[in-house]
Amino acid sequence: MITTFNEKIAHIFTLTLNTEVMQDIKIGLAEDHQKYRDVLKMILAFTPNLELVVVAANGQELLEKLKTTEVDVILLDNNMPVMNGMETLKVLKHDFPFVKTIIMSSNNEYEVVRKYAQLGANSYLLKNTDYNVMVATIKSVHAFGISPSDMFHSQRIA
Repeated sequence: MITTFNEKIAHIFTLTLNTEVMQDIKIGLAEDHQKYRDVLKMILAFTPNLELVVVAANGQELLEKLKTTEVDVILLDNNMPVMNGMETLKVLKHDFPFVKTIIMSSNNEYEVVRKYAQLGANSYLLKNTDYNVMVATIKSVHAFGISPSDMFHSQRIA
C-alpha cells in the first residue's frame, strides 16, 4: 500500500520507466575525450531502450548533426574545445527547445551547476556517476524533464 508522497512518486516513476512498454530513447552525445566517448557508446549499446544516434566531439559538431538527426536526450560534456557545454546549451535551448539535456562533467562546483540549471539543462551528472543512476536519469529526464533527484532543480531558484 502506497502511503507517502515519495512512495507515490517512486511508484509513478516505476510505472513510467517500465522498459517493457517504453519506446527507444534517441540519445545524442557530445564528448571530446575519445576514451570516455567509447565507454559511453558501449554502455548505451547494451542498455535496453536507449539508442545512440548522434556522436560528436564538440558542441559545434553536435549542432551540425542535429540538423539531420532527431534526438530525445543529449548527454553534453561541460568542457570541450571549439564550443563548450554552456555555449552549446544556449543554442540547443533556442534551436531545439524540446530536446532534453543532461550535462556530464567532472566539475561539481556550485556555481557551474547553478549556471547550467539557470540555462535550462534538465540534469547534471558527474562523469563518475554509477551506471544505474545514469540510466535512471536518462529515462527520467526523457519521461518527465527532470532528474530523479530534485537537488539539481533547486539550483534554478537559488
